[in-house]
Amino acid sequence: MKLKSSIADDGTLASPTLPNGVKNYLIDIDGTVTDDVPNEEPDRMALVQPFPDALEILNKWYDEGHIITFFTSRTEEVREITETWLDKHDGLFSFVPPKAGGMAFVGYQMDINSTEYAHKLRTEQSVLIVPGDHYGMDSYLRFGIGSETNYLSEGLSLVSDSIQSLGY
Repeated sequence: MKLKSSIADDGTLASPTLPNGVKNYLIDIDGTVTDDVPNEEPDRMALVQPFPDALEILNKWYDEGHIITFFTSRTEEVREITETWLDKHDGLFSFVPPKAGGMAFVGYQMDINSTEYAHKLRTEQSVLIVPGDHYGMDSYLRFGIGSETNYLSEGLSLVSDSIQSLGY
């Protein structure tokens, strides 16, 4: 889906908008689409089934062309690892910590398109990151921050190696 460019009243570029009639539904998984599963019981998250009515409604919205975005809460421990890593790359990234969720959009100050950089990370470092231009936001990356702490730290280290290989 292509976002529409927007211009603010003062002539500056504004945040892109969705096409007319398209909604972006942001939906918490635990307690909304499935039974509530606390962070203390992560093994249950892989086993819980969606509520039948919720699945029917979500599929209807998707078939109508709307965007469905799921999120879920994660522990503070994972957020702290992510913020520490971002801070190590002084001035390169901008980040607004999520109040909850397993992903974060991170802006960057490098001279490389986000799809090109995500491809480089995947092919050279085996790291999967979603490029921001898939959301109409080039110079951003969508990081998954809801992983086990060791897995997350290893992935961020590989991104650091890639940043250094680009001369930043």
